[in-house]
Amino acid sequence: MLGRNAGCFIEKVYSLYHISPKNSNELRECAASLEQQLLTTGKIFTIRWIASSERTLRAVWNNFEALYKHFSYASTGTRRDSKERAKYEGLKNILTSEKSVYNLGILYDSLIELSDLSKQLQKRDMTLPVAHRTIQRSIRVLESMANIITRSQKSRDFEVLSPENWPENIDIQYGDKNIHRLSQLFQIDQVSAVRGFREYKENKILNSDIKPLLTIINSIAISLSECERTLSSMNLIVSPIRSTLTSNHISSLIFIHCVGPPLDNFNPKPFFESWIRKGKRSATESICLKRNKKNLNKESHSYYPIWQCLDT
Repeated sequence: MLGRNAGCFIEKVYSLYHISPKNSNELRECAASLEQQLLTTGKIFTIRWIASSERTLRAVWNNFEALYKHFSYASTGTRRDSKERAKYEGLKNILTSEKSVYNLGILYDSLIELSDLSKQLQKRDMTLPVAHRTIQRSIRVLESMANIITRSQKSRDFEVLSPENWPENIDIQYGDKNIHRLSQLFQIDQVSAVRGFREYKENKILNSDIKPLLTIINSIAISLSECERTLSSMNLIVSPIRSTLTSNHISSLIFIHCVGPPLDNFNPKPFFESWIRKGKRSATESICLKRNKKNLNKESHSYYPIWQCLDT
C-alpha cells in the first residue's frame, strides 16, 4: 500500500511533465528561480528495474521545491480552467501532506538499499553463496528500517511530556496511553506515572510521581558522540608508556578525563586525606625508601675517559 500510493503520485507527475512541453518549461523556470538543478522524473518500474525506480524517486525528492512552486503557480494562475487548477491543487496537497512526505522518504531509502543490492548481484564474479549472504544482509537492513519506522510512535509518546505540545483545551486523559507505553518500556510503575502526569497537566509543576520517567528520558543518549569522546580519551591515556595500567585504573582515568571538573573547581583535600589514611606516603615525606647508590670512584668508572673528553 505504501509503494502503491507513492507510485500513483509519481505516475501522475511523470505523465504531467512528459506529455506536455509547456508544463516541463514552466517547471524548469521554477527550478531556475530557486537556483536548483532539475532532475528528470521517470516512471516507477517493477522490481526488475529497481535502479531506474530509485533514480525516479531521487528526482522527485530533489525536485520537491520546484514541484511545489509549480503546483502552487498552476493552481492559482488564470491560464488554466477550473478543472486543471483543481488538479494542481490536489497534487500540491498530496505533495505537502505529512503522510506523503513520510511515505516518499521511506520508499526512497528502501529503493537505495535495493538498488545497491541489484548492482551487487549484477557482478560477473558473484557466486551463489555470496549472493545469498548479500541478500540476507539487505533483508536485515530493511528489517532494521522497519523497526525504526515503528519506533516513530515512541517519539510521539515523548512529545506529550512537553507542555508546549499540549492543546489549549486539554482533556484530563490526554497522553495517558503514551505515558502507559513509556512506563512499560522503561519498566516503572504505570499507575503512579499516569497519576503524576495528570497532576503535571493541572498544575504545570513537576511532582515525585512523574519525575522518574522524565529522569529516564533525559538520560537517554541521542548519539554516539559521547562514546567516541571516551574512545579518544582512552587512546590518549593508554599510551605505550602506560601499558601496565589495569582496567580499573584506565576506567578511573577515563572517567576523570571525560566528566571530571576543571582544576579551578576541584578540591583535592578529601582525596588527599583518604590517601594518607590508607597509609600512603605524602609528597613531603622525608623518611621513605630510597635507592641506595654505591659510592664509586669516578676514575674507576668505565665512562671516565669519555667524561674527560667532554670536559676538555
